[in-house]
Amino acid sequence: MKGYFFAVILAAIAFFTISCSGKYDSAITDYVANAEMAKDVRVKDVKELKKVTVGDSINYLKQKAGQDLKLQIEAAEKQLTKFQQDLVGLGTSAKVITDAYTVQMTKVQQTIDSLKAVKPEPTKLYDGKKTEEVIAVVVEAKVSVEGTEETVRNFILSPDGKICYGATDNPDLNPEK
Repeated sequence: MKGYFFAVILAAIAFFTISCSGKYDSAITDYVANAEMAKDVRVKDVKELKKVTVGDSINYLKQKAGQDLKLQIEAAEKQLTKFQQDLVGLGTSAKVITDAYTVQMTKVQQTIDSLKAVKPEPTKLYDGKKTEEVIAVVVEAKVSVEGTEETVRNFILSPDGKICYGATDNPDLNPEK
């Protein structure tokens, strides 16, 4: 009877270990196989790094929109500075060219002013969802494709681990990267 009891316990432990360890393996294997058109993909040492919530996503989208706006303003300011330098280099020798540069500089300055007045609109993507709802999971895994050396990669998966949305070089989901 003791032997039977230990066999059942050992089988239960083996079942839970196997079923838990491969939660994300299949989705990652399918994704890498499709992305790299490979037949032999091996995934191991999968480690969950982060659960992404609705609140995380909203925060990311706000920060990314602000960063994009900042980059647009910087590009317009560089263009304005270039026009000013070109105009100084030309001097006052050609009134038609000077007038054309002045018109362009005015347009660029208006663009800068309007960009500075923009306030990113809140996303409606998550209307009706709770901010703590998990929408994705970021995992790290060792992956070998077609017998190559293992590389450590990061993947974004559905919360249930059945769908791999893609790979990422930014597992922290930092909008500045």
